[in-house]
Amino acid sequence: MSAQLGQLAPHMTETPGYLRAQFGFGTTTEIAELFRALAVTCVHKQIARVLIIAGDHDPAGEQALRDALTVMVLAGIPPDFKLALVAVTERVEVTYRNAQRDLCAAGVTARLFSSEDDATRWLDSLDVSTGSWRRF
Repeated sequence: MSAQLGQLAPHMTETPGYLRAQFGFGTTTEIAELFRALAVTCVHKQIARVLIIAGDHDPAGEQALRDALTVMVLAGIPPDFKLALVAVTERVEVTYRNAQRDLCAAGVTARLFSSEDDATRWLDSLDVSTGSWRRF
């Protein structure tokens, strides 16, 4: 999967229920532009669910994500906002592990996954006892 992802240019698509951003190995500029576009789209449309498929372990990408989410938090995100990060490789997971911890400390509900299926299930999870979205 990572070889295929590495061939892909960074891109973002809206799907029912969440915004999906995916990138493989790209330049720092390409990945930063993707995250800036993601931030603008989320704030403008008040998107509450985001799925990011990260295929590059370059720390500059992780920093670009932090920058984008800082802008989003300052501009205002929905109170039920959830961010699912899918790490395509173990090296990507190591790079984004601290981002997950720091985002959660800043009040952003974020979680790191190794599979897209698990991430989308989490994004779609509804607490049936209260009828509200579960906070993990």
